[in-house]
Amino acid sequence: GKVFKTLRKHTGSVTDITLSADGLKLYSSSADKSIRSWNLENFLTEELPNVTHSRRITGIALQPTTSSIYSISEDKSIGIWNANTFHKRTSPSSPLLFSTVSQNEEWLAATSLAGDAKLWRIKAGNDLKFYSYPNHVADKNAIAFSSDNQIFAFISKENKIEFHSLPVEVQEDPKFLG
Repeated sequence: GKVFKTLRKHTGSVTDITLSADGLKLYSSSADKSIRSWNLENFLTEELPNVTHSRRITGIALQPTTSSIYSISEDKSIGIWNANTFHKRTSPSSPLLFSTVSQNEEWLAATSLAGDAKLWRIKAGNDLKFYSYPNHVADKNAIAFSSDNQIFAFISKENKIEFHSLPVEVQEDPKFLG
């Protein structure tokens, strides 16, 4: 179809977008280290306050029932933004690239530049448990959850698709700072 609206406010390239569950808001992340909220009824926008990533934001994911927004960055951190409060946690890995939240909103998954798959079990109060699958992922944008939230999958470096059951049976990574 024909373009009917173009949104411009970021000063760097847009790296990711996600829609709210009700379809009334769009969130965008950018190389300018910001996250913007776009009202899709009138196309007005605002920058989310207090986002403190030191390098470009590479991905965002939304937890619809709590309105939490998770951002991942080349600064090796995950950001949790909720009700004008931003919390930043550092991951002991290379820069994070792509993220998604499971449909039951219990899991956040991300991939890293080093080819790691990362899983965070999302809990109340920004308490995240971290699990890692080092040196497994071949495609930075290829990680997904099943609709029943029992399986997550990613494209591995061995030219295959790996399926893992949830909850994960891997050891919690003690290097996660948070």
